[in-house]
Amino acid sequence: MAIVNASKKKGDDYYLSDDEALMRMMQRIEQLGEPGLLQRLRDAGDAGTDTITKSQFIGFLTRIGLLPPDILSIQRIVGFIEAIEKLKIPDIMSKIMQRASLR
Repeated sequence: MAIVNASKKKGDDYYLSDDEALMRMMQRIEQLGEPGLLQRLRDAGDAGTDTITKSQFIGFLTRIGLLPPDILSIQRIVGFIEAIEKLKIPDIMSKIMQRASLR
């Protein structure tokens, strides 16, 4: 069983480790260059419906080189929790931008 150090900040759903994971993801996207995050999500998901499943999202994060603790943090940020299996890509982008603005 893995133990994750997820220090809490404001409220029960705000973890400082999530911020760090988000920063690592954005740095990795920047290092990879074009296309940007939005297009990469669309390429990984279903362009016809502009959605992405949880497994497609995990695959995308794995392909860009994120480690499992960061993948869990990013899933928490964008809303892939328990029974949620598919999200709209614009909603994911909105949650990422909203979270980044809290920093």
